[in-house]
Amino acid sequence: MDLHDISPGVNMEIHGDISEAQIRQIVDEERQSWAAKGKVLGRIILTADSDEIEVKALEKSPIVRTRRITGYLSNVERWNDAKRAELKDREVNGW
Repeated sequence: MDLHDISPGVNMEIHGDISEAQIRQIVDEERQSWAAKGKVLGRIILTADSDEIEVKALEKSPIVRTRRITGYLSNVERWNDAKRAELKDREVNGW
């Protein structure tokens, strides 16, 4: 079972014997619950214990990393391929 297919964009940890159908149902319910609060589900930890499944859900962090490249500040998601290649080729400065 590929957890990324079940819930893209949500970091998941599964402990114990939980069926794919149960995981999908729990994740869908949690997404709806978080959306009703105006928040985004970022991580979910499911732990099977006897007849119960413990659910721990965490909000996706609203922090966005901004970087400077060629004199401009922007989010990496907005960069073109050339700027992303420049970032990849950078050497880390140890200061």
